[in-house]
Amino acid sequence: MSYRLSAIGYLLSLSLISACGGGGSARSDGPYDLILKNGWIIDGSGNPRYRGDVGVRGDRIAAVGFLGAAGARETLDVSGLVVAPGFIDMMGQSEFNVLIDNRVLSKITQGITTEVTGEGGSVAPLTDRLVLADSDAMKKWHYREDWRDLNGYFAQLERQGSSLNFATFVGATQVRLAVVGNENRAPTAAELARMVAIVDTLMEQGAL
Repeated sequence: MSYRLSAIGYLLSLSLISACGGGGSARSDGPYDLILKNGWIIDGSGNPRYRGDVGVRGDRIAAVGFLGAAGARETLDVSGLVVAPGFIDMMGQSEFNVLIDNRVLSKITQGITTEVTGEGGSVAPLTDRLVLADSDAMKKWHYREDWRDLNGYFAQLERQGSSLNFATFVGATQVRLAVVGNENRAPTAAELARMVAIVDTLMEQGAL
């Protein structure tokens, strides 16, 4: 069985393991590009940790277990360290940060590789009025919100790239701000219908 491992996550894993003092590295030719050897493997299944090796080929985890004398271009002894799938932040707020610095180091250095965002406020829907209200904060980072829906946001994210995988909700607060604004009142029937239509569109564009 093969398990996906993003290329950037693979490179960051190498740098983090080296920084943590995970032993020396040895090089040899073989079927793997990288072997992480003698680590404590926590595979996310709920089973207890176990000691073993992880073989990486290209951008995929190709083998998990004791790989014995299998060769690799690079072998890292990670004895005493944990090898685990990336963690998921279920309530993150890096949706704008990633557009300013796509490394998102505050998450990657904790082992987080996926973030779910959009609780309350979300990256969409946006209106010209909301963008204007955000403009002072965005000027601080020399950035401008140039999208209005999730298609636009995801296109921007794809152009810039990201070290994280992102998923987003449609924030109820965000939808209300886009249609009703900050007024403390119930929406009219027409406004409510518009809010429903916005949510429907954003769900079709990939919101959770």
